[in-house]
Amino acid sequence: MRKQPISLILAGVILLIIGALVLTGSIPKIVQKLPLIKPVFAQNQSNESPEQLQSKITSLESELASLLYLKSENELLKSAIVTKNDTGITPIQAKIVTFDNDFTRSSATVAVGSKEGVRVNQPVIYLGYLVGQVKEVSEFSSKIQFLNDANSKIAVQIQTDNPSQGILKSEYGNVLEVNSVPKLDSIAKDQNIITTPTETIPAGLLAGKIKDISEGDLFHRIIVDYPINFYQLTEVFILKT
Repeated sequence: MRKQPISLILAGVILLIIGALVLTGSIPKIVQKLPLIKPVFAQNQSNESPEQLQSKITSLESELASLLYLKSENELLKSAIVTKNDTGITPIQAKIVTFDNDFTRSSATVAVGSKEGVRVNQPVIYLGYLVGQVKEVSEFSSKIQFLNDANSKIAVQIQTDNPSQGILKSEYGNVLEVNSVPKLDSIAKDQNIITTPTETIPAGLLAGKIKDISEGDLFHRIIVDYPINFYQLTEVFILKT
């Protein structure tokens, strides 16, 4: 008699095993133990209504929003600590109450005033960036003038080995520029723009980076790359100079 090929014998054995498993009802139990196939056979045992599921989703979204807020608060406080270490000045945390903006004016009222040590012309920062100065002070509130206010003028310098002096301003209320930097001064894109020291503003506060440079007859015209949207701020820090 001719011998059967081994492959045929194995196939027959496998078919017999599968048949036995089918007859005993063991296949679903085996399949459910396989992690990649289990979801196909496993039934959703949840009896929750769509309203209950939506409520859980809303609760999770609320928790996520709280965590993001705490993360933002932590970043603000860390930046305040860094500023204190760098300048020796203790920042005053100030919540923004209202904005007062039009085409050329850009300011906000904050809920701290002279009682907390706020004074006119003190610098205002956010995440390490200069955002403006205090312009009006009452006992419990103050008005800050943002850098993009048409009347704002801040003495700055380009951070290089031989710093170039200029004036940070915004003629149209949206684009920040640095003027009065001599054309002969060597500057380049992405260089830091920092404050020069005055009676109320310490040296070295970051005010942006050079985004673009064009040439005038005597001076560079420098467009500032500034990452902060003034109108989305909810709180700032006032440096108690």
